[in-house]
Amino acid sequence: KIQMAIDHPIGVAKKIFQVYVKRGKNRQVEDSLALEIALHKKTGLPVNLVGTSGGGLITDEISEYLVKLGIPHKGINLGSPNFGFTKPSKNMIGVAGKKDPLTNFLPTHNRKTVDGGRGHDIPDYFMDKEVQKIFKEHLYK
Repeated sequence: KIQMAIDHPIGVAKKIFQVYVKRGKNRQVEDSLALEIALHKKTGLPVNLVGTSGGGLITDEISEYLVKLGIPHKGINLGSPNFGFTKPSKNMIGVAGKKDPLTNFLPTHNRKTVDGGRGHDIPDYFMDKEVQKIFKEHLYK
């Protein structure tokens, strides 16, 4: 089990990397970006983005487009790697658990490290008091 836990994040990261390299920009980015723009135009409210694990790659890319379009936004990525496909944005922060083997081995933007979690278990991130505080401070200021 220990070897599997060590190999798993590397395999996941490799698979995500292969998808991005082969396909270029992700279709989910286009779909989500269109929705975020429409909601912002309809409500006038800033956009809040939350990405978990590989979904943080999507929110980072959406953020990059929102910056170019001048749409106000903030975002948090939980347990998400960054492979350098997007530029670091002051609007996005990455939260990494000390016991998360994926985020400890891969870089994240504007990293905040928290004690909580049992590894790369995303529900544990949401239950962590430090993460809840980061959400309040970053998204709801």
